[in-house]
Amino acid sequence: MPRDPSTVVDRGAACLLGGALGDALGAPVEFLSVEDIVRQHGPAGVIAPPRPALLTDDTQLTLFTADGYLRAWVRGRTEGVWEPVETVWRSYRRWLVTQQYDGPEPGSRGLLAYDRLYASRSPGLTCLRALARDHAPSRDNPVNDSAGCGGVMRTAPAGFAPSPAIAYELGCEFAALTHGNPSGWAPGGALALLVHLLAVRGRPLAEAVDQVIGRVLRDDPPTAYALIKAVELAEGQRGAVSPPVRADRVGAGWTGPEALAVAVYSVLVFRRAGEFCEALRMAANHSGDSDATAAIAGNIHGALHGTAALPRDWLSRLELADLLDRMGRDLACSTLQLEFEEWRYTLSLIHTAPGEQRRAAPGGRRRSTAGAVTGVAPRTCPVRSRTRTRQVVRTVGQQRFGPDPERRLPSAPEQRQAGSTPVPNRFPADHPGRRSRPIFQVTDATTPPPT
Repeated sequence: MPRDPSTVVDRGAACLLGGALGDALGAPVEFLSVEDIVRQHGPAGVIAPPRPALLTDDTQLTLFTADGYLRAWVRGRTEGVWEPVETVWRSYRRWLVTQQYDGPEPGSRGLLAYDRLYASRSPGLTCLRALARDHAPSRDNPVNDSAGCGGVMRTAPAGFAPSPAIAYELGCEFAALTHGNPSGWAPGGALALLVHLLAVRGRPLAEAVDQVIGRVLRDDPPTAYALIKAVELAEGQRGAVSPPVRADRVGAGWTGPEALAVAVYSVLVFRRAGEFCEALRMAANHSGDSDATAAIAGNIHGALHGTAALPRDWLSRLELADLLDRMGRDLACSTLQLEFEEWRYTLSLIHTAPGEQRRAAPGGRRRSTAGAVTGVAPRTCPVRSRTRTRQVVRTVGQQRFGPDPERRLPSAPEQRQAGSTPVPNRFPADHPGRRSRPIFQVTDATTPPPT
């Protein structure tokens, strides 16, 4: 590999951690105009993530992308079966389960064992509708014509594929699982390619961005033009005495091309290792999808400079920081063919035992689900909500690896009994990240309600 292996592994951790920090920074000001941001946070806008720095669906789906890809990689290595898109689809469906229940079942493994991933923090309606389908969409068989940023925001893990070409293709395919317009899935491939060039190949930032523009131009000219605009605007800031132009000039970030362009512009302006905070602040303080743009900027900046550039004060307040660090390192080890704890991605998660009733999740009741989600065959979805069949954990691997390696996190009542403060399952009422609009709640109707 062009880079020292330890450097690549460090970049893998920084890519996921940096994205999560940007997500937590931008969440309190998403949907706010610049004027409202200044009114609430002062002239500099939001300058640091709140305490605790809670993650939104952007980082949740990034983790499930990483988990699905690693499961596909391990299966390909051990069984010779390479189905990354189908495996990531199934991983996204597991995320959909976390949005329907208040907590994990006893004995759950993998990401389904983490109670904090069951938090419902304004998941995108486009993703919810797409993942409720029985079969995985694709670029050739799209589920919709959405060009939103919900596809690109989660594809950074694809950047740790074996080659730049595979990274780009997987990024596109992962985004196309929920976003059917080329401007919805092409930015996902562009981000994955950019992460690969920076973290794995060690390309300079400007050279990597130029290579990404050349590749994505073939699939989606609007994404390429948005990136060209970001590059031109950033080059105009070199040597300027006045403050840099706000990211609003590039776009609001609601579409995939704009979200990627805002993030690239912010990192180009603040590209030094010591300017991580400045880059994320620029990506967050604008009238648009602040958490998505700041999360993507964090992915890019982390892949460029590694964990040494991440502010320790921010990391100390970040939710699930250890999990993000470990999965980022596992992604990097996979692309380097280094050893890592592959057993984490080979244990069977759950299967449905016919005739057994599924019990309510510990610490809370089952969330209501839409008819579009219920009635899904257990082959593609781990929950048959209509019959409420119970999920039963397979215990394969326990004899080999000893006690359950993915211990279930204590539920809220158990945490209170132990004397600790429970981690909130949603943004608390006084948390800056709580939305002014209600959290999406699916109903018993056959289709989700309109926004």
